[in-house]
Amino acid sequence: MKRAENNYGRTKWLKPVVIALVAVALLASIYAHVRIGGSDTYVGLLAALDHIFDLAFAVAIIFFLTAFGLAVARLFHVEWSNTAETISISLFIGTGVFGLAVLGLGLLGLLRPVPVLIISFLVLAVSRRDIGRLYHLIREALTSTLSTNEGKILTGLFSGLAILLLLRAATPPHVFDEAIYHLPVTLQFVDQGRIFPEFNNSLGNQPFLIHMIYAVCLLAKSDIAAKLFNLALGIATSLALYGFCKRYVSPRVGVIAAIAFFAAGMVTEVAVTTRVDVSLAGILFVTTYAMMNYLDTGKRGWLWISALLAGFSLGVKHSAALWLLLIGVMYLIESLWHRRQGIAATLKYGIAYAAIAFAVASPWYVKNYVWFGNPFYPFFTGEVATYGPNGLRYFDAEAERKIDSYFDVARKQDPELVKAGEETIARNAAARPERHPMRPWEVYLKPNTYLMAEARHYPNYLFLVLPLSFFITRRRWLVWLLVLSSGFFLIATQNSWIARHLLPAYPAWTIITAFTLITMGDWLKKRVPIVANLPIYLVAIALAIVVSSCVRSLRETNALSFIAGSSSRRDFMRGFTWYRPLEFINTELPADARIMMIGAQMTYGLHREYLADETWYTTKWRRLLVHNNSLQEVNEDLRNQGVNYVLYSPGLFLFASAMGLENGQMVPATPRPLAAKTFGIDMNSANELKGGFEEARRLGSDFPVLRNWATFTVYQKQFLEPVYSDEDGYRIYRLR
Repeated sequence: MKRAENNYGRTKWLKPVVIALVAVALLASIYAHVRIGGSDTYVGLLAALDHIFDLAFAVAIIFFLTAFGLAVARLFHVEWSNTAETISISLFIGTGVFGLAVLGLGLLGLLRPVPVLIISFLVLAVSRRDIGRLYHLIREALTSTLSTNEGKILTGLFSGLAILLLLRAATPPHVFDEAIYHLPVTLQFVDQGRIFPEFNNSLGNQPFLIHMIYAVCLLAKSDIAAKLFNLALGIATSLALYGFCKRYVSPRVGVIAAIAFFAAGMVTEVAVTTRVDVSLAGILFVTTYAMMNYLDTGKRGWLWISALLAGFSLGVKHSAALWLLLIGVMYLIESLWHRRQGIAATLKYGIAYAAIAFAVASPWYVKNYVWFGNPFYPFFTGEVATYGPNGLRYFDAEAERKIDSYFDVARKQDPELVKAGEETIARNAAARPERHPMRPWEVYLKPNTYLMAEARHYPNYLFLVLPLSFFITRRRWLVWLLVLSSGFFLIATQNSWIARHLLPAYPAWTIITAFTLITMGDWLKKRVPIVANLPIYLVAIALAIVVSSCVRSLRETNALSFIAGSSSRRDFMRGFTWYRPLEFINTELPADARIMMIGAQMTYGLHREYLADETWYTTKWRRLLVHNNSLQEVNEDLRNQGVNYVLYSPGLFLFASAMGLENGQMVPATPRPLAAKTFGIDMNSANELKGGFEEARRLGSDFPVLRNWATFTVYQKQFLEPVYSDEDGYRIYRLR
């Protein structure tokens, strides 16, 4: 009795002490964040405390949005099955609704701290009851899990993996896509306090729902918090897999699925950045999950939640439509055949579902229609060639002929230049690997062939057991997951060879793989007891590869030194070749310098005004050629625009020819089924637009690379003088 009283007394004073220490740490981190003020050269204790602020801010957003999602879900009177289901789906709901609210502020020109704080306080008021509920849910789940030795071990393993990924995410943004458009465009929105038509970074006109949360992080001067938030959505996806399995299969399968989800290098490498592919996979999975809950229970609240999530997914990426079409097929078959709902009722609720989804997604498409006359801009029409008071004009045959005339001048003035460029492009094209994306085994045998220069984006090798699932899987919803993911694979691989575009199928494949491994292990255990734990061994091996890759990445980038505050942000970024010319511009060029990018795509961290070169078609250069009648006029046009420097790298032209421009595959994150014309070039009529050049006939769809390369090089020789060059091929020129 006395011992129990002592323990109670110790607990009674320990809790306020812990709360006080946490409060002091938070206040210190806020002070450090304000004191450093975004400096990229700061080192020391305050720098380390600033990184605590990044983590604390991300955790606050995650908790805040999850509670808000709970409040929204409460309106639909759904019955949750387990804590993992509750938290994961609620986070995606809260993210979607709050993201749309931030979009609304941006469209009204109110993307400023005060309006965002006002809607945040309103959200807090709406979800005040659910904040306490969420806290108790998490506490009860942890207490229950940690009550057994097995639970402690599993929690420790998952926590260790999460901490490793957190360390990967707790570094400055530095990978290609996030430095090309995910963060630069979002930062431009924040700097101007509004969402506006992006004429100079066309990729910024895609759906940006998750980016609206990034915008909140950037308002708080914490781009690392944006990365941590994206990682949280990846972890929420893992929790959703466990929740699904606990509801429909078994907790045992759920544990394997939750952990095995991160056994794919592609998942971990994307989740620790601000790229949205894993988030898209997660939101599509919970959309499917909610639909299955409706079809299984008949509770209509789940149908409307699924419709909301479907709309949110269309606000993340256009390609979500492919998966949603398959969900529609499942809904029709299940409603008519299994539930025998009747045609009239099925159509009524199906139309209502589609209407809700389209209404939720519509702001992203309506704004593009108003601004560009194309809801899917820049898909289908390509980028605009001219914009301004006189309206929009897209690249057409006449524009292409004018650009051809510049190429004709270049080949006459410097035939050796054109010949050398053609030979280089032809050599790269000849070395281009043959790709067969519909042969899934090739993704495992030759993974680099299906990657867009993305380090460690390897598939989940546990998926090699998937063929066995066709003979093992009999459970209704697992069969549907197999059908949906197989259908998505067939559609996606017909139109894209990039393996990352298959990520929406990864949650379904992970669950089916986990079920297959457990079933196979149970069958083998009866016959060969020594392999009773085979599933665990296989998952451990797959995870070991990913963990070693993460550790190697932390060492190569010296990330721990940055997190500890002993090296600055600038020190960290110097490890990436693309950042070095940006540092030169930031430190050596005058404050009024305005930069045009040619072949240099990564712009995040550039503290001067610039014109981006976000695709492989060098659109800003082509605009100049169309608008002017000579290279002299091009030079004067640039000066009139205030451009006085050019950052140039020929490496992009080489990379484009090595990857291949055919069928619109050259632009990362551009799904071919949505691009009959990609950024102004109709590949099917290419020969008609190229003036009969022999180079065009020989190079085919790679000809635009040569044309842009040659015309710019001729201009560079006549009108630019070098001020910077490095061994990685980056050049900075001053306009004469």
